[in-house]
Amino acid sequence: MSTERFATESARLPDFLVSHGRIKGYLQDEDEVDENLSFDHQGDKIEFQDATFTWGRSDDIFDGHSFKLHDVNLGIQSGSLTVVTGAIASGKTSLLMALLGEMRLLQGKVSLPRKNGVALVPQKSWLLNASVRQNILFGLQYDQIRYNKVLDACSLRADLEAFKAGDMTDIGERGSAFRLPRQIHTDRT
Repeated sequence: MSTERFATESARLPDFLVSHGRIKGYLQDEDEVDENLSFDHQGDKIEFQDATFTWGRSDDIFDGHSFKLHDVNLGIQSGSLTVVTGAIASGKTSLLMALLGEMRLLQGKVSLPRKNGVALVPQKSWLLNASVRQNILFGLQYDQIRYNKVLDACSLRADLEAFKAGDMTDIGERGSAFRLPRQIHTDRT
């Protein structure tokens, strides 16, 4: 190894050690189970009762100045359409993360049914540099009937007809219209 390369690689060592420590801590961290958080697999209603959520663990909260969703009361019946709107930075994403069980519950009661699974379609998609079909299947076996139902549910037939190669057209990060079909196809219900 040349002296120049050794110097370059040595300069990266502190970054590596910091990253290694974070990954190791994450992987070794045991999930905390909050007795107020109920993942009711048989229920049919998402429910928050006087719930207050925050990001991080209690030891991450300093001087009471962390972001919180306060006293949330919410009931969403299974199968209903619910729209979350609000100004930028008003807590919409935090509410969605709380619905997924990704925020720390400080007080209140929460019921999050999981009978039919849960999926979140993020604003910024992660797509394979592959065909439309491969991005929708995302590694799952091709089932023509299921696949066609997904295309119909997402109204994608006209889009695919506009492509010369149809669903075999290669897409990259600009193919954001294909985030939802992937989530629907992945749903096992």
